[in-house]
Amino acid sequence: MSPSCPTASCSSATTRGGPCGAWRGWVLRSASACLQAILAAVVLAGTLAMPARAAAPAAALAPWLAVEWPDQLGGRDSLDGHRGQRIVLVVVEARRLALAGRWAEALAARAPGGAVLTLADAPPDVPVDPDRFTALLRKRVPAGVRVWMDPRRELSRALARDTAEPNLLLVAPDGSLAGQFRGRAAAPLLDTVAAAVLALPPATAGEVAR
Repeated sequence: MSPSCPTASCSSATTRGGPCGAWRGWVLRSASACLQAILAAVVLAGTLAMPARAAAPAAALAPWLAVEWPDQLGGRDSLDGHRGQRIVLVVVEARRLALAGRWAEALAARAPGGAVLTLADAPPDVPVDPDRFTALLRKRVPAGVRVWMDPRRELSRALARDTAEPNLLLVAPDGSLAGQFRGRAAAPLLDTVAAAVLALPPATAGEVAR
């Protein structure tokens, strides 16, 4: 199952236009003059190792493969809907979505051919109204990009993930959880993630057509 509009997935064919191009424009516009100094610092911070955190067991993702997540445009989609592809699911707080956009762009260039999907949740300390959450994403997310929504943090709570920084879940074409990472799209983490994605088994034509 794939939505009728593009998802927040990127490949080498969409780097110059479509969802990846939309992410790029949004990321650039979001870096206002007052934020540039902060961004310079956090990019450096992104190159440092994140605090150690126990990885979720590989089997922990299995119950979530068929879950259909709503997006800000009224669609629904699931990991099962992309079965047969190499998937990177970026789970991050909605207020840090620009970091997910940087991952989508970077992986489109470094590890093309897969799907980079984004799931936005809410900060754990902020009461969330689902309608306001949806309205916020509609306002902030670039046109043509679908972002899955988890305002109650169901997935991050189940997997014990801290989404103040992007969490990347690598899903193999057969639906198995193949890797977990946390941090920003900068070296050395970017190098590690790109290599891990490229090491996943390639999808077959029959699987992609599923």
